[in-house]
Amino acid sequence: MGDSSPNGAVRRRGANLRLLTRALVAVALAAMAAVVVRLRGTGGTPPHRGGWRELSTEDFVEPVEEP
Repeated sequence: MGDSSPNGAVRRRGANLRLLTRALVAVALAAMAAVVVRLRGTGGTPPHRGGWRELSTEDFVEPVEEP
């Protein structure tokens, strides 16, 4: 039972336009939030400590305790 009157078409077009407008506003807000997070997150590289090192043969020898 669709509304075939001209007013029904205008109402549908208005509803579709409102939906499109809301979607565009939501996308714009998400883009702005992403830009803010991206700009505030520029702290550089954290300092590196520790990590892996190459072992020498002395690293495998257990120390001998003298009495």
